Amino acid sequence: MSRSRTAVIGISALALAGGFLLSPSTATAAPTASNCVLSPGQSCTYATPGEQATVVVPAGVTSIVAVVTGAQGGTPLDNRGRPNGGKGGGGGQIVAQLTVQNGEQFKLYVGGRDPRVGYTKGGGGGTALAGQSGASGGGSSAILRGDRPLVVAGGGGGGGGRGNGPGSERSVGGIGGSGGEKAGSGSNGEGSFSEGTRRAKLLCYPGFGGGGGRSGSGTGVGGSGSVLSGAGGGGGGGYRHGGNGGSGGAGNLGCGAGGGGGAGDSFVGNGARPVAIGGVQDNGPGSIVLHANFTAQSFSCVRGESSWRVPGGVTEATAIVVGAEGGHPSDPSVSGHPGYGARVEGTLTVTPNTDVRVVVGCNGNSGSGYGEGAGGSRGIAFSSAADNGGGGGGASVVSDVNGTPLIVAGGGGGGGGGAGKYTYFNGTRNGGNGGSAGFGPGRAGAQGGQRGDADGGAGANAPRDRGGNGANGSRVPVVGSGGGGGGGGGYQHGGDGGHSPGSIGGGGGGGAGESYHDAGRVAGESYQPSAREGDGFIVIIHRTG
Repeated sequence: MSRSRTAVIGISALALAGGFLLSPSTATAAPTASNCVLSPGQSCTYATPGEQATVVVPAGVTSIVAVVTGAQGGTPLDNRGRPNGGKGGGGGQIVAQLTVQNGEQFKLYVGGRDPRVGYTKGGGGGTALAGQSGASGGGSSAILRGDRPLVVAGGGGGGGGRGNGPGSERSVGGIGGSGGEKAGSGSNGEGSFSEGTRRAKLLCYPGFGGGGGRSGSGTGVGGSGSVLSGAGGGGGGGYRHGGNGGSGGAGNLGCGAGGGGGAGDSFVGNGARPVAIGGVQDNGPGSIVLHANFTAQSFSCVRGESSWRVPGGVTEATAIVVGAEGGHPSDPSVSGHPGYGARVEGTLTVTPNTDVRVVVGCNGNSGSGYGEGAGGSRGIAFSSAADNGGGGGGASVVSDVNGTPLIVAGGGGGGGGGAGKYTYFNGTRNGGNGGSAGFGPGRAGAQGGQRGDADGGAGANAPRDRGGNGANGSRVPVVGSGGGGGGGGGYQHGGDGGHSPGSIGGGGGGGAGESYHDAGRVAGESYQPSAREGDGFIVIIHRTG
């Protein structure tokens, strides 16, 4: 699509009689507001949350590709206004193809991180008197045909507040759940007890995360408050079911952190064809992008390569490339969570009547994820198969006909295996989380895996595009040590595999893979960690004529 004909519209300005704000988008700067009239071949972005817009389909427009994104949940702030609680979960994102008619009206709602903004609202964060209050859930974004919802992208859950007792720097609030095909649940808060001391454990009780898509209505449920400890984050708004709020921490020292809120559910109704359903992290407010007289084609994991034939007359196309999630360890109840793959979007310069090569990364649940850059293998726990780590996720790639990469979205690292069978004196030992890709291009954009009892793998540190293998656990049969998570696949450097302790303990999570774009042939690029569970996907959007 031509960037010179793409505009960003402030929703509040649409209420003005006959007034539309529009501005040409560039690859280097955010567009400013100016007039945008939706017309054949035109793309308009609605990015100001809080008010309703009405779009009338003009003559000559017969189809619209819509990209609808819910708002991210809020993150609690410290007394200087800096984010330092549990991070808010990302919004759900839907790419859908709409068949439309001249004169048809659509209502648009753009979700915000404020609890009162969106098609359905996020729940407010819980209030803490001495600890940190939780943050609000994000509102959903939606397109309505008349008064009937057509596409709804759920909002992310709000982050939980920190505790307020001795050692509370370790009492981190739970992360809000992210929206997507399945609304994610918030994570539990943490307590600031010293490991292995029972007395400290009795003083701190972290709050539980709220369930994703569990509310009895589309509105997210507010987080639970707390007196001494951190409060829970609010649930995100959804279609029929918003997220539940996280619960507040407890304990007589006030050191328990609040749980994160769950995300709201998403929806595609009759009259819209779902092309891809996923989610994004760190997206901020929601947005809606409408492409008039465009079409969208999706590609999924087939453990091989596919191709897209560029139609005659098409010289530009937008590609949304999502890497695969890392694999879940054998026993998720005591193991680390896998990392998400990257989401990289950009406008490709293409040649009509030629082929574009496409490879979609597969998740690491089967041991190692297939991809152009494959994920590393899971680490094996010889003491118990339940303590195996997860494999790394494969990278997704769009290349030219010669196989030269144009966009690469790195895969997420596999979760580290726990040591759930062996409790001993210090309780069950959990594995580390896999790292997520997409924090930017190159090595700096890939996050390393978090440690369990062993070190996590570094992001984009493997010597080639395949992720490093997770380390195997101890071969001593009476010692419970979890396997490390495999590293995610990447462009030139996959993530390192997670390590495994030499004795009792959980394995480290795998690092994420490197992402990339060809600066000479890709414009308007953006990088984000996705919130897509399982396999990656690729969507290509282009004009129909």
